[in-house]
Amino acid sequence: MKQSQTDIIYNILIDGKPHRTDEIVRRVYKQLSPSLARVGARIYDIKNKYTVEIEGWHDKKRPTLYWYMMINSTKYAGSIKKDKRGK
Repeated sequence: MKQSQTDIIYNILIDGKPHRTDEIVRRVYKQLSPSLARVGARIYDIKNKYTVEIEGWHDKKRPTLYWYMMINSTKYAGSIKKDKRGK
């Protein structure tokens, strides 16, 4: 069964380590036929689908690149995460 871009990116970020946009795109393209990888849109989808928090920031040396990191990965927490308001 073919995974969606959302699920592939979730599986990349679940380790709780920072990942740069170009790395994410490279890994998504490796598993899917070439298509537009809209990483920012998929991050939004992941936050809603999996109820996780993901931080993002610009690369200091190459500001056109962006980093993403899941900060409350269910892999480590062992439970469903609450949203920022505790709900």
